[in-house]
Amino acid sequence: MIVLVMLIGPLIGPSATVMPAAHAAPAGIAGRGGDETELSSCERALTVGYRSDERYRSPLPSSVRLLAAANAQAAWSRSAVDCPGRFVEGTVRSAQAVFVGNRFEQTMGRTGLSGKVIVAPSDKVDDHTSDLISSDSISAAQAASLTVAEDRAGFAYEILAARHGANSSLHTMSNRHKANAQLMATAVKQTEDPRRKVYSVTALLANPSQAKDPTNGIIAPTAAVVEMNCAMEQLNAFAGNTEGNGDTEGNGDTGGNGDGSVSGATDTSNAAAASNAAVISNTAKTSPAAGDAAETAGMLAVSDLIAAHIVTAHTLGYPGDESLLLQ
Repeated sequence: MIVLVMLIGPLIGPSATVMPAAHAAPAGIAGRGGDETELSSCERALTVGYRSDERYRSPLPSSVRLLAAANAQAAWSRSAVDCPGRFVEGTVRSAQAVFVGNRFEQTMGRTGLSGKVIVAPSDKVDDHTSDLISSDSISAAQAASLTVAEDRAGFAYEILAARHGANSSLHTMSNRHKANAQLMATAVKQTEDPRRKVYSVTALLANPSQAKDPTNGIIAPTAAVVEMNCAMEQLNAFAGNTEGNGDTEGNGDTGGNGDGSVSGATDTSNAAAASNAAVISNTAKTSPAAGDAAETAGMLAVSDLIAAHIVTAHTLGYPGDESLLLQ
């Protein structure tokens, strides 16, 4: 097995830096010099990704950092599908770049569509997306994990909306996640519908406003924890650790943890390892086969969906901390 070290670090400000991971100098890049014409598509994406990360985290003019964030987003999104075993890293770093880029755009007043540089990934699954996410691109187990994560998050947001006086924003998020789950449930043929639709509400009722993420101890708004747990559970499906994620045996309760923590919409026993760290299996379907256009399109769609959830979690108040370097 290959252990993938991941980071969700500070995302804004000149002092924000990325602690280099153990694989920060991928084979095929070191020693190549400046001639990128000899690089594979994976190596090109990684080269641009790391360079752009460094630039948007450097004390450069905001306009330069914004363009670097846009380049980083595109490069890391590409590396998620072009580089074997780097789906998780590429997706997370792409999401980081989007969040940083959005903040730069807000600071610079580039909020209108005509001024947007960052193309934010969509957190909505439509008919086109579900067509892309098929058995040609992901396995049945992975599809089940994606579906259950969306369904649990949708249920959790429904409970939170009720606890917050029929909050319309939370209700909208609940509907979106449930609609995603509905389409994903049929995107890949399953022996049975993996959705349970109703989950334990003990922890959500006890911690409707702020909660501790049991996967890492982070204190954040409960809605943000729900969203991040959804994203990390889905990432875990592509990190070779899908056992139990489909939750067909009733282990996916969102129960209290006795310490004020809430697992958002995920089972702490199955999804805890998915938060920021993952183990890549040699047999896991973590990247498309070379030259497989359909599989590549499907994996890109999945990566964008998960990245959108990560961006939303940060927007809702889930913090980034350089100490969150887990393995």
